[in-house]
Amino acid sequence: MHIGLVVYGGLDHPSGGFRYDRLLVEYLRNRGDTVEVISLPWGSYWPNVARGFSRQIVDRLNRPFDVLLQDELCHPTLWRVNDRLTRPNKTVALVHHIQSDVEDGRLSGLQRRIERRYLTSVDGVIATSEFTKQRAQRLAPKLAEWVLPRQQVDTKAELSVRRPSESAPPRIHYGSSIWEALCRERTCWE
Repeated sequence: MHIGLVVYGGLDHPSGGFRYDRLLVEYLRNRGDTVEVISLPWGSYWPNVARGFSRQIVDRLNRPFDVLLQDELCHPTLWRVNDRLTRPNKTVALVHHIQSDVEDGRLSGLQRRIERRYLTSVDGVIATSEFTKQRAQRLAPKLAEWVLPRQQVDTKAELSVRRPSESAPPRIHYGSSIWEALCRERTCWE
């Protein structure tokens, strides 16, 4: 499969979310999949929101990926971009946490609306925990697809991406007990 992964900065940051993303990329590449990491520039929240109007960002992402995974941390930049993408087969948010949950102040309502807009612009969500899924569903309750682990992510668990065929859509599996599947039909795993 040809997979794009959108992150801020790159994968070398020490946080757990970036470690998760690095392990995902490493495993997929070891399995023979082509994974292209697309690094967007770091910046503060509001300049990143303005980048969401950039034609250059759309051009960088509008490519024939089987799956375009987007670290949800990038939502300030991507909130207006996904609606303009025509070439990725699937656009999927990888959600480690909901950023607007920790925001307060006079603009927190606007930040929540931007994050909601982002979550409703993707084809599906991979939530890394039941808690994260619940928080994301509060923002985007009508999102058609949810994939979440039944247990905490074990970095030793096997990750596989099944190749699409003419009769089956792409599916992402993280072991048999963590990521059940990512498919086109409305599905929610509890």
